[in-house]
Amino acid sequence: MKKAILAVSMMALLSGGAVASELAGGLELDQKVNSQGQIGENKAGLKAFVSYEGFGLSAKRAGSNNEYNASYTHDFDSFWLKGEGEYVHQTQLPTNVGKLGLSAGTQLGEVDVFGRVRNDVALKKVKDLQSNIVRVDLGAGVQATDNVYVSAKFINQSQLDNATKKVSARNHIQNYEFRATFNNIDGIKPYVEVGNEGSFIEKDKRNSYGKIGLVLDF
Repeated sequence: MKKAILAVSMMALLSGGAVASELAGGLELDQKVNSQGQIGENKAGLKAFVSYEGFGLSAKRAGSNNEYNASYTHDFDSFWLKGEGEYVHQTQLPTNVGKLGLSAGTQLGEVDVFGRVRNDVALKKVKDLQSNIVRVDLGAGVQATDNVYVSAKFINQSQLDNATKKVSARNHIQNYEFRATFNNIDGIKPYVEVGNEGSFIEKDKRNSYGKIGLVLDF
């Protein structure tokens, strides 16, 4: 099961919750670009993470936002559960965001599967609007070759705040992510990700993107 936890945690962007029998940590760097190859607002991300006996902490600078995450993962005989809380300081917006989530995963043969339910809530009203989004993730991954772990994830997001619904083009959006992680080098895990994202603001618009990243384990 620890192999499954490690693999699925990588697929979930190493949010700091993987079970560890000793103190572990590392850094993750990533760069996201849109389908036209433009960086635009997709600035580079830098995250530091640490874990010990199931407890995880991470801090990430993502563009102009600062993200702080705390989690705990418990490994049962045939599956794992993880609870997490996150605070997002949006330096260029008038409100910050709080997130609470619960994840579960297991291994079916050679395939790792996991799901997550998370609530993302704006921490104060702005012009009578207070975004309240429920996000559901479903994912699977497999060690495709000796050197490459591949994963896919489906994400559904639903806006629950009635006032925000009235000014949004859509109340539900779906995103898709595909990632290949090269895990044949001890302590270094480069990855490539492509995805397609919906928009709450523009009804008929979808955004494709590419991302490259590097995880350094210590």
